[in-house]
Amino acid sequence: MMWLKLILYSLINSHLVWQSIEDIQEQARKQGITSMELCERIVDGEMVAGVKTGLKKNLSPFVKTVRELRVSAKRVSGHTVRGHPCQAR
Repeated sequence: MMWLKLILYSLINSHLVWQSIEDIQEQARKQGITSMELCERIVDGEMVAGVKTGLKKNLSPFVKTVRELRVSAKRVSGHTVRGHPCQAR
């Protein structure tokens, strides 16, 4: 659900209509993947039926940020901060 909240935040801040959120969820369900996976595919250039073509431009900053967070989480995993182990969850 966290990914969905981030997607909603991104879409609202990008001035997209609510229909886009429903389109993403519906197509993700049809493909048997998460909404985040679908967003990444859209940004990576995959054409997705039933999803507005202008969505890629609006999702790109969001997907880029999530990918950067993943890299940072992997980098932090296994390191310590003030003697306490830090692990990505």
